[in-house]
Amino acid sequence: MFGEKPIFGNDIRHIDAKGRLVLPKFTFVEPHEILYYVVEDGSIRVYNEKNMKSLLNSMQETTQLILDDTNCTNQRINVLRNNKKKILDLYNLLYSSTNSVRVDNAGRINISKANLEANKQYNLVGTGDSLLIYDKNPSDFSIYDKVKVYTK
Repeated sequence: MFGEKPIFGNDIRHIDAKGRLVLPKFTFVEPHEILYYVVEDGSIRVYNEKNMKSLLNSMQETTQLILDDTNCTNQRINVLRNNKKKILDLYNLLYSSTNSVRVDNAGRINISKANLEANKQYNLVGTGDSLLIYDKNPSDFSIYDKVKVYTK
């Protein structure tokens, strides 16, 4: 199943004319799985249900800490509260940019044509708990970007 084992590896794939992307074998994807993808700045990140729920639960816990009006001596929570609007905006953005998709019998997912162009080449990189899809040439990334992609 997608994401049950760490997702490591990279591949270059094309989106077909119908907006479908064949997921590589290193993702361990199985037909009929439900996956979730989040549209990020210039890329798409794909999660399994367990990892998506974990991400959303973490955001909910953080949001609850921010909204809790009790006095707190924890400096980290106080910093979060000082940035309440930004964090709540991030929370809303995460929910509004998350989509679910079912894997078909051929191991493909259909990603909205608004997010990926048909007949274009995309890089797929396993990042442990998710799959990152982007259209940059790997050599276009600075070393900082490369480290950031692999440590996210």
